[in-house]
Amino acid sequence: MLLVQDGKLAVDDRLSKHLPGIPTAWEDIKLRHLLTHTSGLVREAPGFDPYKVQSDIDLIKSAYAVPLQWKPGERYEYCNLGYYILAEVIHQVSGKPWSEFLNERVFTPLGMTNTRVTTVADVIPNRADGYVWAEEKLTNAENWTAVRPSGAFLSTVADMAKWEIALQRSQVLQASSKTEMWTPLVLNSGEKYPYGFGWELDDFPPGGYITGVPMIRHEGTIPGFRAAYGRLPKQNLAVIVLSNLDRAALDSIVAGVAVRYAPEIRPAALKRWEASALK
Repeated sequence: MLLVQDGKLAVDDRLSKHLPGIPTAWEDIKLRHLLTHTSGLVREAPGFDPYKVQSDIDLIKSAYAVPLQWKPGERYEYCNLGYYILAEVIHQVSGKPWSEFLNERVFTPLGMTNTRVTTVADVIPNRADGYVWAEEKLTNAENWTAVRPSGAFLSTVADMAKWEIALQRSQVLQASSKTEMWTPLVLNSGEKYPYGFGWELDDFPPGGYITGVPMIRHEGTIPGFRAAYGRLPKQNLAVIVLSNLDRAALDSIVAGVAVRYAPEIRPAALKRWEASALK
């Protein structure tokens, strides 16, 4: 969206405009399809190896021979490969690796000094180790050496709070960019799906129930770690939870924190839990 604001691309540009040499089968894929996980690409490129450091373009090319699962825009299915491709588009359009671009345009200006590309090699003060709960005990999580543009940063809740403040104040993204980013996608059939550009768009608390309390959120997991970020725009509230346990029940933690700061949404939480219990 920063590059959109710069006038260097548009979300409805075809991928081929910014990434030459892609397969003919990918010609109908637009950047919008990649942002909304509706491209039809496989979730993971065949060349993905969590223990191998390789360039984004090499990993992308490993998927060139894989047929699309459906026509772009036909359905939603989460796709890590799509975000590798978006990262490479940032590289091609800006002339800088996506990690450098984000550091220059987002992290440094906002004073997010503890946010960096994932690395298992660097010595980082106060780094949390990752754990897995298995067979009634904690074990050390495996370390992935690959950097994934679909979720590849080390950060802290304090730094993430700076990002949230920047979103609220339009320090980085203009109001028009945020509106587009937080608008549910429309499939080829005309059906709406509760996902924007890298954000899930549903009601509080998560679970697929309509409670009348809009929520903008996302979660993510890698071995040893789980994160959740929930925004309640009407309450002007965001809850960010980072955990060094990959199966931590963060949705419940987010909901529990949210109702303490916005008690008026408690009935929505009870409605969701009661509906869940009836199932």
